[in-house]
Amino acid sequence: MAKQKFPKSARHVATRLVFSPEDWFPSFPDGMVSGSVIRMHQSGPRCLRICFWGDDDFGMELNLDVPADTDLQLEVQRWTEWLERLKQITQADLKKLGFIRA
Repeated sequence: MAKQKFPKSARHVATRLVFSPEDWFPSFPDGMVSGSVIRMHQSGPRCLRICFWGDDDFGMELNLDVPADTDLQLEVQRWTEWLERLKQITQADLKKLGFIRA
């Protein structure tokens, strides 16, 4: 698996491989893509990035600014648990959730 590079001001929270029936130009072996939850400190103290990448330079990302009245740790935990529960993901699934190509 190619090592993902995160900005120095980011704190990696969770990463796992998730099956995708699509080609992610290319995918990892066995049709897998890498999904991550990241705290993006340079974008603000309450910014999260949820992203999925193939084994090269094709990916989809969702950047979230967590409102001040929302518990940041609970939001991180919610997205981490969502990632852990995923059995498979498609680009259409991600688009419906607001992800964009990165």
